[in-house]
Amino acid sequence: MRPNYGANQHFEEGSAKRYTSGMEITVTERLIGEIFASLSPRLASEWESKLADPSVPRVTANGLAVPIIRAEWNHVDDFFDGLFDTANKMFFSGSLPACRRSWNNRFRRVAGRIDCRHQQIELSAPHYEACGTAALGVVLVHEMIHLSLYADGRPFGHTREFKYRSSSLGLPDVHHELPIPDRLKPRKAHLYRCNCGRIVESRIKFRKPRACAHCCRHFSRGRYDDRFRLVYVGQRDSA
Repeated sequence: MRPNYGANQHFEEGSAKRYTSGMEITVTERLIGEIFASLSPRLASEWESKLADPSVPRVTANGLAVPIIRAEWNHVDDFFDGLFDTANKMFFSGSLPACRRSWNNRFRRVAGRIDCRHQQIELSAPHYEACGTAALGVVLVHEMIHLSLYADGRPFGHTREFKYRSSSLGLPDVHHELPIPDRLKPRKAHLYRCNCGRIVESRIKFRKPRACAHCCRHFSRGRYDDRFRLVYVGQRDSA
């Protein structure tokens, strides 16, 4: 069955919706809140209070800054299963095939990955520990967009159509950009700084000029731009 994006209000009206409190949030955030509410009053209350408080710690997943919140371990599988099933019905007309979901303990720079042909979604266990349930929920929705394009017979990379579907769900960036968990950071790292202030760590010292990937994606359409050339600032050694 082909997803009917034209008839789906989430894709017609854009990403911004209104919560009952009058605060503007995305449809993805609202869906996450509904899943939390179905699992636990504590999770629902914590989610709403943290969304309304701009001072609480947040992590950015696919351009969406979400509060760090963790479901109880006995609710984790129920959360992701419920999120997949409900998002499939709400955003994709129930057209997505069922997917196996697993945790990958080795993912360091990647928060999630999907194998559309074999219908397998992997989520990063270390990033879950560091960033919480909601952030990985955003990653799951991102991977589902890949699957929707595949199911629709369309190119399923980070194409223009992918970006349109992603932004319609309130996810303006195709890159996860979740911070690397501390326990996975190398003990020794070479540090580079972009003029935007971002610090980039590398286990090896660059032999050729490198530019800030974040700035190049946002201001140069992903192409190398010498304006954002990384400057070596030293080495970090930790016990």
